[in-house]
Amino acid sequence: MLPPLSEIELDHEGKDLWEFILRAEAYAEADAFSTGSKFKDKLIGVRVIGYFLVDFFSHTHFTYGTHPYKRLIAEITSCRCKDSALEDLCNLGLLYRNHLLRIFHSDARPVYNDPNSPSLPSFELKRQRILALQTSTKDSDVRDRALLRDGFRCKLTGCYDIVATVTYPELEARRLTDNEGAGVVQCAHIFSQSSDNQEAYSASADAILELFCVGHEQWVGTRLGVHRDANLLCMDGNLYSLFNEMLVWLEEVNDQARTSLPPV
Repeated sequence: MLPPLSEIELDHEGKDLWEFILRAEAYAEADAFSTGSKFKDKLIGVRVIGYFLVDFFSHTHFTYGTHPYKRLIAEITSCRCKDSALEDLCNLGLLYRNHLLRIFHSDARPVYNDPNSPSLPSFELKRQRILALQTSTKDSDVRDRALLRDGFRCKLTGCYDIVATVTYPELEARRLTDNEGAGVVQCAHIFSQSSDNQEAYSASADAILELFCVGHEQWVGTRLGVHRDANLLCMDGNLYSLFNEMLVWLEEVNDQARTSLPPV
């Protein structure tokens, strides 16, 4: 349920539109009740709009400034001017749900490497092999590249990849020195892998992101697409699953320098 105006922080434009958004929510609730809708899509749509508006306003002092917020204000205002205003606002929210949120949602499942190789290579040989495959987009090569860059550990919790520590004594010694745990570490795509695999979907994602001043070069960028290093982050397996379901996420921290991830 969307909060009342007294409990949110918006500028005068946002506050002026909030009553309209709450009316659309009430309309969507009544529609779901009268039709017996199981999934309540219209209600989801209007709540996407409401929470996006509040969140975009709270991030106006970050990288993309006021543009995403102002863009959404313009879209909501455009809906309010139409005869089918409430219905159109619900549909706008569903458009964002279908094309903006999906960019970050992944159905990827964990990938496990078998450490029981008959001849385990040294860590240095492994490192050289990975460095020789910098342009590969094969899933296993992409994961290896991210693991090497991140030190074969989760960048959020610090835990080491258990397969790597079992395979390479050098990494196990480093883990013991750091007094860190070990677990399954996965390679997360910040922009999901599926967003680069389907031409029609990729085009719609481009169109939506450009509305918010995030161009194709920023989210796909190089010929490696979503597999470029800046879009990869090693995560503990549990966090990885939550991240893919959008139950945890990362936010920019104001007044903090951008974080770079140097190679090992």
